[in-house]
Amino acid sequence: AQLVQRRAGAVGILIAAILVLSILSGLEGAAPRLLVRSAAWLDIYAILGLILALSVGRENPPRWLRAASDSTFAIYLFHYFFVLALRPLFPAAAGSFALLPVLLPWIAGLLGPMAIVRAARALLGDRARDVIGA
Repeated sequence: AQLVQRRAGAVGILIAAILVLSILSGLEGAAPRLLVRSAAWLDIYAILGLILALSVGRENPPRWLRAASDSTFAIYLFHYFFVLALRPLFPAAAGSFALLPVLLPWIAGLLGPMAIVRAARALLGDRARDVIGA
């Protein structure tokens, strides 16, 4: 009940935390390894917290959140192929932070698998969950 009453503030704080942690986790080679790895793990928990904050106390979560939730296994399975494909195209310079080498593979790692999910659902219908997990 307390989270529902403070949802907007919690969502704002979690989004800010996700942005900061995402930037920190992209500083590999430019920051201490413990900081980078810790930021990456904390980022995962902040994202899970954001999902909780957006959905708790609602009978029907937002459509985009439900769609993302239904696609998470396929995103997990296929995201790395898209990330690997883009990382060499946008190399990050050691010792500095550049948004493009972090952001583009991240976006591709999310949107690529979601395109696979859409295509599989269009081609396979209800059997898509059996074939690709979404």
